[in-house]
Amino acid sequence: MSDKEDYSHRFTEDFEFATKDLEKVWPKKVEGALRFWKRKHDAGRVPDYYYEKTREALLKSLDDWKKRHGKS
Repeated sequence: MSDKEDYSHRFTEDFEFATKDLEKVWPKKVEGALRFWKRKHDAGRVPDYYYEKTREALLKSLDDWKKRHGKS
């Protein structure tokens, strides 16, 4: 196996590991992001329309995660 193929293989393994790790903690990450954007919005630093779009996207992401993991 050449160095390039070896690097590609290692990258793929690392990526799969990181994806699995992120998948486990995703709800906490999304909830933290929701709190962050709420604080920014409440402080008047984020426009209403931007906050609503961001909030909708984060909630959809969380809902998708729950569907993938069979949680309601």
